[in-house]
Amino acid sequence: MCYHELRLLAAGEDTLNLHDEIEHIGLYNKINHYHGLRVEDVSRFTFDPSYMRDIDRYFIDRSAGI
Repeated sequence: MCYHELRLLAAGEDTLNLHDEIEHIGLYNKINHYHGLRVEDVSRFTFDPSYMRDIDRYFIDRSAGI
């Protein structure tokens, strides 16, 4: 599936709590099928933010002119 298809599936998950679009991109790059992870007995969940490191580094380097 392409990013947009997976993003639409993730948007339909009531338990998935993401703050912005860049988080979806980070999860897509690291986990890919994050929308289908089985989570039981919780009402909301978030991911460990370490999946965003590569994207953070990219933008840090860009802002530093690298």
